[in-house]
Amino acid sequence: MPKEIAPPSIYTTIYWLIQDGKIDPNDLFNFSQLYWPTFVKKDKYVFLKEQYSEDEYNNLTKENENPEYWLNLLTIDEFFSELSDGEDKSIALSKIFAEIWEVKLKKDFPNMTFTVECLWNEEYGDCGLTFYQTDESSTPQETKCFNEIASPNIKENKIAQSSNGPRPGLSKIRKPRQDEIPQ
Repeated sequence: MPKEIAPPSIYTTIYWLIQDGKIDPNDLFNFSQLYWPTFVKKDKYVFLKEQYSEDEYNNLTKENENPEYWLNLLTIDEFFSELSDGEDKSIALSKIFAEIWEVKLKKDFPNMTFTVECLWNEEYGDCGLTFYQTDESSTPQETKCFNEIASPNIKENKIAQSSNGPRPGLSKIRKPRQDEIPQ
């Protein structure tokens, strides 16, 4: 029986991808934002720096929507849309990000309470996660993973592009603005 060869370490794989010119070494810093994100605070809210948009924030606050929920909403399924096991990979990566975000939020904002919520919509295949502040007295900091999207925040909202066009990771399941709803 032939001996199985162990795959190379992730560090070796990255080294060779850089050496072969398949990724730019500077992308390592970009990837770090996926796995250890930077948060920004605006007024009483906390946002993923990479997802924050002043225009979207203003629109959501005018509509009395929770801007944290919607601006922090990151869909994962788009990253794996071409793979036969993309659904499984989307779910797995969403769970990993949820754990990371929970730890990073506790580290950066120890006096604030957040819920990190994994989201799944079987009908559309949307998979992702978001976070938002919760009242410390009513809900402990928690991670909710993969209850079918039953969140009261998610309505009939398959319309999904920013007014500036699509952004990678911008959810197809965010609440549409009035000007985005077909008449």
